[in-house]
Amino acid sequence: GQFRNLSSVEAQGIEASWQGSFSEIIDLSLSVTKQRIISTSTALGDEPFFEKPIPSRPDFFASSSIIYTPKLLSTDDRKFSVSWYTTFVEEFNFVLEGGRRNDDNYVPQQFVNDLGVSYQMDDKNLSFAFQLNNITDEEVFDLVSIPRPGRNFRVKVRYTVK
Repeated sequence: GQFRNLSSVEAQGIEASWQGSFSEIIDLSLSVTKQRIISTSTALGDEPFFEKPIPSRPDFFASSSIIYTPKLLSTDDRKFSVSWYTTFVEEFNFVLEGGRRNDDNYVPQQFVNDLGVSYQMDDKNLSFAFQLNNITDEEVFDLVSIPRPGRNFRVKVRYTVK
């Protein structure tokens, strides 16, 4: 792709987030962003890009999480939790386009789900976590259209020395 420095851009957007807990066993969070970042440059050579979206900046994206911590499996010094994370990213371009739309320059819409379990013990000195990422094995890309891993997992063991 071609990268350009534009002399001026305009960014407009709104972001909203919410976090809440219910009965001390369920934690919820939601974040939504709608933005529009366009070139406002009319400098020599930038005219074809006037009012075109800046690349690698999605116009709409959202994320959410639900974390369930059952009291039956948790005490003051031990905590078991199950988590579900979702991420949505609307289709966006990763190359500055000056003319007709080229579908090859766009990252497709993405919706990713991750599941995890964690167990914290010994007065929070020792914890174990397992997370299964992209459980539906969706095709996922970063901001410049480089493929990210399909279904994958992560294991974490943490010990804190006091």
